[in-house]
Amino acid sequence: MIALDALSRIGGFEPAAVLELAARHPGARGSARLPALVALASPLAESPMETRVRLALHDGGLPRPVLQHPVGRYRIDLAYPAVRLGIEYDGRHHLDPSRARADLGRQQFLTEQGWSIHRPDARDVLRRPELVAGGIRRLLAERCRITPARPAPGRSR
Repeated sequence: MIALDALSRIGGFEPAAVLELAARHPGARGSARLPALVALASPLAESPMETRVRLALHDGGLPRPVLQHPVGRYRIDLAYPAVRLGIEYDGRHHLDPSRARADLGRQQFLTEQGWSIHRPDARDVLRRPELVAGGIRRLLAERCRITPARPAPGRSR
């Protein structure tokens, strides 16, 4: 899956194009699983860990998040916009002091816009993805409870 995401992002082709190539090699190892993997692939995933987080959510039975969701001048790696829940994977480059300062400003902006951002730990993503999915499931449920109801169009409160 990571390879499909990376190839489609860097190579600029639709993941479904892999199925055409696979059709030329019937019976190749892993080809039976390929259609299901292609259905999950996305050229919007910007890192292997983003793909792994997305797969943890999928395998945990959660709805598919929006990838690279724009909020102001920023983008959230994975987002559930209806409840303003974002998921960010911060790699080692976020430990750089200047990047960390920029991240604080970004976090403040997103919080002011009503977003809650979850940052899963690499060890959990790699070794215990079910914990990542469970944590997001709890946050989604919590955000659904606190999201204010919107009035119907044309009605005032």
